[in-house]
Amino acid sequence: SEYVLSAKSDKNWIIVETEMLNEKTERYWLVDKRFSMDMNKCDQIDCNSLIQKHILGPFTHRELLLHLKEYKIMIDQSDINTKATQ
Repeated sequence: SEYVLSAKSDKNWIIVETEMLNEKTERYWLVDKRFSMDMNKCDQIDCNSLIQKHILGPFTHRELLLHLKEYKIMIDQSDINTKATQ
């Protein structure tokens, strides 16, 4: 199982830190919020597929830092675990 340890966001992005319960391994995800969808049409189209296209990851902490730089994401990471040894 996996659960959310922390999340931070700005206007365009969400950074999510998760932990795998059985492994005690942290993983990181980026969610691009720059899309829209009509929830009333989810019975006609696959809304889950649309959402999945805007989720990047999982990443190690080191990989997360590279992607934050690549996408110029400037979210304060003070609440995000900083185990850079992964």
